[in-house]
Amino acid sequence: MIRVALPRGELRDALAERLAAVDFVPDGYGEGSRSYRFEVRDRPSVRVRVFSDRDVPIQVALGQYDLGVCSRAWVDELQARHGREAIVLLRPLDLGARSLVFAAEAGRTLAEALGGGAPRVVTEYPNLTTRYLHRLRLGDYRLTE
Repeated sequence: MIRVALPRGELRDALAERLAAVDFVPDGYGEGSRSYRFEVRDRPSVRVRVFSDRDVPIQVALGQYDLGVCSRAWVDELQARHGREAIVLLRPLDLGARSLVFAAEAGRTLAEALGGGAPRVVTEYPNLTTRYLHRLRLGDYRLTE
């Protein structure tokens, strides 16, 4: 049995098209089914489970799933905390560009945004953000998810 973890959400439509192009069709996945478990057409030994994008690399790293597809940012987030040996990247699928940004109030420089006490930083990527702030040598900050 081969277990595959796929993302729900914004990657779902583009990924379903790419999978169908290589004759890997989890019935209902591309149609937006609310089910989280799928069998793959003409591949009886493959099972698919749908997770949030952020949970896919965790499931693969724990050995619960043999393969997973997710955005690179979530792999980087996992590896920022747990090292590089947990997951092996196979290849990018180019499902759409996403970027991480450091944003502040309009008209302020980075130095101004980070100066004057402990800045409050809000992120959904706490490990990547911590790594970035350490590289900036920012000593005191509050991190909120």
